[in-house]
This record gives sequence, structure tokens and C-alpha cells, in this order.
Amino acid sequence: MSPKGKDDGDIWEDILSSLQSTSSNRGNKTLVVLGAASVGKSSLIARLAGVRDVTNISSGVGLEFSYLTVKDEGDLVGRIGVYATSSKHFLPHVLTKERLSNCVVVLMLSLCEPWSIDDQIFYWSSSLEQHMKDLKLEDKELATLQHSIADRFASYILPESEGDQILLPVPEGALTTNIGLPLIVLLSKVDNITNLQKNYDYDEEHFDYIQWYLRKFCLEWGAGLLYTSPRENSNCQLFMDYICHVLYEMKFSEFAQGLISLMLRVPLWSRSRSR
Repeated sequence: MSPKGKDDGDIWEDILSSLQSTSSNRGNKTLVVLGAASVGKSSLIARLAGVRDVTNISSGVGLEFSYLTVKDEGDLVGRIGVYATSSKHFLPHVLTKERLSNCVVVLMLSLCEPWSIDDQIFYWSSSLEQHMKDLKLEDKELATLQHSIADRFASYILPESEGDQILLPVPEGALTTNIGLPLIVLLSKVDNITNLQKNYDYDEEHFDYIQWYLRKFCLEWGAGLLYTSPRENSNCQLFMDYICHVLYEMKFSEFAQGLISLMLRVPLWSRSRSR
């Protein structure tokens, strides 16, 4: 049971605050993972925490919480509180006003059920839009969050450069929806490709459409896009590196590339539907 006067979220906040106060770091951040019960949220988080075998990881119920320790060359950078849920009803508990400027939201989808991708994207995007409205932020607060997303979207650093930043105009049709939250769309369980080809007659055209649909959404929302498989441990470390880049501005040198297979990803700054 929770101590009188405190809910579970408050208790975990106290724990994180205590951990933060005992070390020198860049502060605590928040990672919110949203997705249906079967998309693999628990397995992904276990991989991020360094668990080698996620075969027997069971899915949580309601709202899951854990935290990740972030280090850079052995030095403690900070800790990320990770919240995972399959219900929009927990958004008020995890996406509070205080956390908005230090969080990343992940919309997690599954290639085991590609026919549900459209519904899941609509469910979570509309829920996030409504939640941001319900927070009733001051105009200045919302503008600050939105400018941060726009600045990140417009800036780009070439991997082969010495760190020179290129500011690009936002192309037509891009970032048409800016709710002020850094978003990453994560298509999980991509190891199911073979099963889709064998048992559901999926071909290259189906996968091209999935890629186009996800890229179109990400372009319009200014979101990052990554394909992964927690079971096969594919791109899990890449995802963690990208999270650290967004939250702590740690170095991230990966480059957006054309699709060779569904194991690749499109970073937040890759802005073309055709690339």
C-alpha cells in the first residue's frame, strides 16, 4: 500500500529525487512509452536496462514504472524515469506540466499486427492532443515547448562534419501538428516480417506502404521513427542512444538512410517522405 497522502507516482518521484540528490548529474528525465498490451513495452524496457534474455518477461498491468541510469564514459549523467502504459487514462499521471520540458514520448507499435497501426496511431495521437489541451498551459509555456520542437526539427548536423549545424526551412507539409512534445514512433517486433510474408502473403508493396504511412505521420508531427525487435535485440541500443541524445544532448552520429530492411530507422531530423 502507498503511504497515506501519496500515490504511486509521488513515491517513485521521491525515489528518483533521492537518487539524484546523492550524485552530480544533469538531472532526471522522463520517458513515456505508450502502446497496446501486446507491442512489447516490457521487453523493450528490459533491454534498455541491460537484461540479456527477455524471453520470459511478462507484460505489466496498468502503469509500469522503472528507471534507467545514464552514463557517459563511466560518469553518471542522470536517470530516466520510464513509464509504460496501454491506456490513455494514465496520461494525466505521467505527463504532468512539470515533466513536459524534460520528457520524450514513444508511440510503440507492433509489426505482429500491422493492420492495427492506423488505429493505434489515431488513438494515441488524438489522446496526446487532448491531454495537452486538458493541461491548460499558459500560452507562453506552450509556445516555448513548440519552439523547442520546431528548432530541433529545423536543425541538422551532418555526420561527417565537425559539428556545424545546418538550419533548414521546414518544408511544406512538415510539422503541421506541433503539440510541444518530443515524439518517437517505434515499430517493434520487426522479426515478424517472415511470418507476414509466409502466412499473410505480405510482399514488398505492403511493407513500402507501412513505411510510407509511418514516415508521413512522423513528418507531419516532427517525430522520430525507428524499427526494432526487443526479442532479437535489434536496434535497442540505437534507440537508447537516441533517447540520450534527445534528453541529454549526448552525441548521436547515426545517419538517416534509405530503407534496406525494416531494421533501419529515420531520426527526428530526417524530413523527407521519400528518403
